[in-house]
Parts: sequence; structure tokens; C-alpha cells
Amino acid sequence: MTTATTEMTIIQSTLSLDNVCSEYRVKFTPEEAQLFCAIRDHKLGELLDEIDAIVPVKNYKPGNPNNGHPHHKYLIGREHSRVLYVHVVRAYLPDDEAVQTILSHLARLANEYGADEYGANETMLERNEIEYRIWWD
Repeated sequence: MTTATTEMTIIQSTLSLDNVCSEYRVKFTPEEAQLFCAIRDHKLGELLDEIDAIVPVKNYKPGNPNNGHPHHKYLIGREHSRVLYVHVVRAYLPDDEAVQTILSHLARLANEYGADEYGANETMLERNEIEYRIWWD
């Protein structure tokens, strides 16, 4: 099975879940998340574009083939209504100031996009990972 076929299988399965399940979450790369949003939720896709712009990409030594690739993931699903979790590995961020910058941008974006609840999971922050939940009622 090719990568494109696997991605579409994940997207189609998630669309099916979205129609029948009130609680679920599926982990996506930024690219996969945009495929889901193109079919189901264009406004969420706009939010993901803004999040992608604030989370730095991988940047190793010059010439590393992984440079420029995203390291963050999204969990999209329902907790009776739409929910988005943003996962960012802190090890790929330059310093604690970058963490705080991302958290403040996520709060601003969640508010701008009308989220009813949003915030960081403090336990995950202690484990060197940002997990930020954005939920709409």
C-alpha cells in the first residue's frame, strides 16, 4: 500500500468515525490533518495553517534530510463536539521562551477561532512535550 493510499484510508476511516462517534481522536501529521479538513472542516484547516506557521520545523546540521519537516502532530476528533489537540516535542524547540511563545500563540488562535475551552496539559509540559487542547461546543 502506498503512502497516499494509506493517508486516504486514514482520512476515510476518520470521516466515518466523525459521522457515528461522539468521542474519538485520530493522530495526524500536519499534511494528513489538512486532507481531513479539506473534506470535513475548512475553518479548522485555516486554524491548522496558522498553527503550522508558528511551530518551527526540524533543523539539524546543514544537509540533514530531515531538516524542514514538521515534528508536531494533531489529534482531531470529537468530545461530543469538535476537539483538536496539538502535540509539539519540546526537544525540537530552541528554548523555554519558544515554548511560551507557542503557548501564547495557541491561546490567541483558540480565542480567535471561537473555542469554548483551551489550554495546555501541564503534566505533558513536565514531560517535555506540549499538548494543547482546543474544544468547541
